[in-house]
Amino acid sequence: MQQNVTAIVLRSRPYGESHTTLQLLTEAGSLSAMARGAKKPQSRLRAATAMCAKAVFTIRRGSGMATVLQAEVLDSHRGIHESLDKAAYAAYFCDLAGAAAPPYPDGGRDAFVLLDALLTRLDADTQTEIDRLGALARFLEIKILRLVGANPSYEFCGECGNALMEQPSVGYVVSRGAFFCRQCLLKLPILRSMEVPGKVMQVIDAMDKVPYTQLGQLRLSPVTVRLLRQVLRLQLSEYAGISPKSGKVLEEILRSFGEWDSPSGDSSVDARGGDEVKGS
Repeated sequence: MQQNVTAIVLRSRPYGESHTTLQLLTEAGSLSAMARGAKKPQSRLRAATAMCAKAVFTIRRGSGMATVLQAEVLDSHRGIHESLDKAAYAAYFCDLAGAAAPPYPDGGRDAFVLLDALLTRLDADTQTEIDRLGALARFLEIKILRLVGANPSYEFCGECGNALMEQPSVGYVVSRGAFFCRQCLLKLPILRSMEVPGKVMQVIDAMDKVPYTQLGQLRLSPVTVRLLRQVLRLQLSEYAGISPKSGKVLEEILRSFGEWDSPSGDSSVDARGGDEVKGS
């Protein structure tokens, strides 16, 4: 059956001397496809099969992998390919969105629209500071957790239901996949937790609630970026089963810049003043 699908290239891998296999994210889920001859210099499919490219693909579906017949590029996201940092984050974004998308045609539009919005923003951003890119990654991680139903409550204690954002600090309990208030942590001292300032909980809640199509200003301090990276990566890995290899590649890049240190000390108190999340 021949049909047209609008899709983003999540992965592009060579197959043989001239072909390319693709993992596409469509508005109806994730789809594998073969682009025959796409590696040839004169191929009309070459541009459309690049990582992160958004295109309208004409495909033929059968019992196995779909075949790409032709493609019209809508957005190549050229700026992403011109920056190592952006490319590394984009690969991570694609893997997260792909992990949250059911197989075609049983998926919904959410993962596609979310990734499309984040790649467009990443491509257009002329500033490539690690913390700016990291803030986008934290935003996406929060949205992916909600998409797959693995998000904890950011407003209320996972044990007693008390409001969290009114407290000076709370604890993220890995074994429960939830945030606990100080009172419950004192009652259950055997639980290991990571301390999270109450003001950072407000930032998480704001990112969770703002629609990804309406994200305006997003600025997080370096300490907040690193703290949320630890918490959200654990939640994704332990409770959503999402731990993409591209995340490890990104870690190595961040380490090379000295950006993989754990938040510590009182510096978090000063840094939180720079956190800002606004809808457009």
